[in-house]
Amino acid sequence: MAPKQEEARVPFKTPDPAKLADAWTSVLVNGAEVIRAATERSMVAPAPAPYDPLAPMRAFSELTRSLWSNPARLMETQQKLFAEWTELWTGGGARALGQERDPVLVPEKGDRRFNDPAWNQGFFDYLKQAYLLTTRQSMETIAKTDLDPATRTRVDFFARQFLNAISPANFVFSNPEAIQKAMESGGVSLLGGLANMLEDAASPSGLVKRRAADDFGVGVNIAVTPGGIIFQNEMMQLIHYEASATEVYRRPLLYIPPLVNKYYVLDLQAKSSMIKWLVDQGHDVFVISWVNPGPELSSKGIGDYCLGGPVAALQIIERLTGERSVDVFGFCMGGTLAAITAAYLSATGQAERVGSLSLIGSLLDFRDTGEWATFYEDGQMDAFERHAQKTGVVGADKLQALFSVVRANDLIWPSVVN
Repeated sequence: MAPKQEEARVPFKTPDPAKLADAWTSVLVNGAEVIRAATERSMVAPAPAPYDPLAPMRAFSELTRSLWSNPARLMETQQKLFAEWTELWTGGGARALGQERDPVLVPEKGDRRFNDPAWNQGFFDYLKQAYLLTTRQSMETIAKTDLDPATRTRVDFFARQFLNAISPANFVFSNPEAIQKAMESGGVSLLGGLANMLEDAASPSGLVKRRAADDFGVGVNIAVTPGGIIFQNEMMQLIHYEASATEVYRRPLLYIPPLVNKYYVLDLQAKSSMIKWLVDQGHDVFVISWVNPGPELSSKGIGDYCLGGPVAALQIIERLTGERSVDVFGFCMGGTLAAITAAYLSATGQAERVGSLSLIGSLLDFRDTGEWATFYEDGQMDAFERHAQKTGVVGADKLQALFSVVRANDLIWPSVVN
């Protein structure tokens, strides 16, 4: 008689009673907070959404129309898709039998979703490749349609959002790292994740948090370089960082940060702080810190930001240092403002006030904005205008959601997995 095979057992650990109790307490407390927050929100008339919820449906309707308008090309595409899936099935079967086969697809460089070695083994390896193949085929199909460039951009954007959302890395029962963690913790990790999700849902924004609120400390890992506020108006505060070298450059330096970011993005910690490096090299550095606007600033336009920001800063710098010429650099939208300011000063006979102009990641030609053009569609712009007119200002949580969606694989899904 053949020996009886032992039943395979999952190495599930018994949870620590104290950790289990803490996890359940957090779930119950945060669940109560969700109910409280939902009740409070229901008592306030919501502002119109700053986006058009029908935009994805319109985009995919255009995609469907384009695909069916050319049956011959659609059939050719389907044949290619079937051949690629056959290759994946054949390779997966061979590897399951112990044969050496190169994977049909590997993640692109920089894709950190499948870094764990478990994604290269057995079922999870096949699941990963199937997902990558689905993603590649979808995007290639969209690229070959006869859609006009603007519509193709929208279809491409919404398709990527959907494909990013259905990644097997985002679901606990198809993520080997999550499964392993659950087994090692006796399931406490899943309860902790549920508690975190409820806490995020109860927050004013309702967005997934990337870090805990106490992860940053002023002077520790944010805004580490000593400086002082020397001026402020309704648009901004001007911070001065004195040069720390024995020899100091005559011409001061002005940094203009993005409007939706904070000045300290270049001053998070001493070993990588650009602000500290500049003052150590002998530069007198001035930095604009934009105000968090409220409805009282709803009438302000781009001109007000230029005059109340860079132009006002240049006047204060000249008054303090006696130097009329200043080196200016800006990042992102701050760089766009810097360029507009330089053009304004040149047009008004003050070009010498900008000794040099350096831009980092700044857009000057807005005729081609890439995937951001998704939000320039008439329906989207109308929704944005209605929201802004109702609230007077687009809140930080709405802007955070917008930026997060554009970079979902960096700003949303890793936090969901964590």
